[in-house]
Amino acid sequence: MAFSITLKPVDGRNLPFAMAGVVAATVFAAAAQPFVPFGGEIASGSLRASALFAMGVCGIFASAQAGLQCWVDDWARTWRAALASALGVAIFVIVLDCFVFRKTLAPSYVTLLQEPLGPRLCYYAIRAYTENIVYRLFAMPLLVLAFGAIWRKPDGSPSNGAFWVAIVLAQVINIVWNAVLLEPVTPFVLGYDALRYVAPGCVWGYLFWRYGFATAEIGHVATHLFLQPAFNIWLQ
Repeated sequence: MAFSITLKPVDGRNLPFAMAGVVAATVFAAAAQPFVPFGGEIASGSLRASALFAMGVCGIFASAQAGLQCWVDDWARTWRAALASALGVAIFVIVLDCFVFRKTLAPSYVTLLQEPLGPRLCYYAIRAYTENIVYRLFAMPLLVLAFGAIWRKPDGSPSNGAFWVAIVLAQVINIVWNAVLLEPVTPFVLGYDALRYVAPGCVWGYLFWRYGFATAEIGHVATHLFLQPAFNIWLQ
């Protein structure tokens, strides 16, 4: 029997919205290194923009194959889920950074969080936006397809377990690349990174899976609307 692959069409509602988001992220990538999760590795603005654009376009089509969508059908539901998640993650991070781990935070990290609120908020919001393009829209669907090829439901679609593994692994790749490799690795550091970075990233992956990519983007960016002003109060 001949081997064949059947590609699923991209939902027409997804394409204009997703492409607009990818183009916006591309502009951010071209503008400045800190706005993308691989800014230090690619110095050229045009190359950063091209890489992010390619990841975004690939992610749109991979999402369709994995059964993920970029568009949302119920915006009221999206806003409720996104803002509730944003507030919950912000509270979780404040508890970790301002109370549980306050005495062990790296001085460079504390210094960054004590920068003026406006520029800091813009930095983190844009970084969150582009990070989702790379690790949610691009990496997560590819991982779903990879694990779903061997871990499937009776109808042939990826199992829930394949989605969960992809959600976690996409964020682990993000944190290993952008945090773990940049600091001495100890059990304590790995535990902190898992709580501080991997756990929130899994929330955004879950929102993508269950509510659509737009919900994950809104939730992740909105987190900093709560979190960064709170740092001004609690991280002194």
